Amino acid sequence: MMKLSDFVVQFLVKKDICDLFLVSGGGIMHLLDSVGTNSDMRYYCNYHEQACAISAEVFCRVTNKIGACLVTTGPGGTNALSGIAGAWVDSIPVLVLSGQVRRDLIADYNMIRQKGPQEGNVVEMAKPVTKYAKTILDPNTIKYELEYALFTATSGRPGPVWIDIPLDIQNSQIDENNLPSFIPAVSASARDNSKLEDDINKFIKALKEAKRPLFMFGNGIHLSQSESLMMELLELVPIPIALPHTAKDLLPEENARYVGVFGTAGQRRANF
Repeated sequence: MMKLSDFVVQFLVKKDICDLFLVSGGGIMHLLDSVGTNSDMRYYCNYHEQACAISAEVFCRVTNKIGACLVTTGPGGTNALSGIAGAWVDSIPVLVLSGQVRRDLIADYNMIRQKGPQEGNVVEMAKPVTKYAKTILDPNTIKYELEYALFTATSGRPGPVWIDIPLDIQNSQIDENNLPSFIPAVSASARDNSKLEDDINKFIKALKEAKRPLFMFGNGIHLSQSESLMMELLELVPIPIALPHTAKDLLPEENARYVGVFGTAGQRRANF
């Protein structure tokens, strides 16, 4: 048996999520204790939860690893939302762990707006800007929900996910060897090699028929770690390339193929 908050931190470390941005608060006291006593977890104390979320996003951009942040109940969670909205727009996988009041103090939001101290219905607020947001109400689901959240954050189009953990759940005792796991199903849209080859042939045909071809690569190149493949393609095919603001570091300004940053925050030459 072990404390659930200890399991959460150990789980993150096993998934190579060893950097956590946080602002301390009473609503995450057990998680904070587990972070502080785990020597493999590095934590960075920000002054504001918005900074935690933005730091986690930037960490992912720079390292290509999932960014993670830990925030407390109510305003701690709502403060983080602005940064998570940015991660949502730019498809950056970030894990938010938030505290919540004890289960017996969570309000019926159809009846009243607040029951517990510093309580907020943050999960419903987070859903429009996350791929998945869930409050843990059964301690034995913690492993499943964490695995599902990380899978969701990194599969398909990446994006942020949010796990909300009530205070009494954080302090629960669980049998870490007897927890249900999330097992991804085989995707119905998974492509076999023949379908991939067909798509490549269609791309080549369209490229040959194009009169004024232009490559537009985005941050997905970084997320898929395909920078070297992009450079190989540009060496083989002499086609100009325009980049969005979020991936303008893919090519140096002096590259002969680079026409600039397109979009409303871009450069005039790239928007012709």
